[in-house]
Amino acid sequence: MFEDLGEGQLAEVIAFCWVGQGTYDASDWDEAMEEAQSLVSEGVSGAIDELMEQPMLASVLDSGLASFDLNCDGIGEVT
Repeated sequence: MFEDLGEGQLAEVIAFCWVGQGTYDASDWDEAMEEAQSLVSEGVSGAIDELMEQPMLASVLDSGLASFDLNCDGIGEVT
């Protein structure tokens, strides 16, 4: 799943997770993205490992998205 994302998209997912877990505030988005892009540039597989090691990944990502009034409702549904 994460392997299919481009580097920029993967960095965004990581940054949303960091906001969701409280590492960064939503107001610090640029800083979170910069750090996430740096992590991804060091290696995509390492960045994916960082995500997969997150406890409650889906919940953390959902919280991060909610900080920006975003959500994943309807994503992946077959209509």
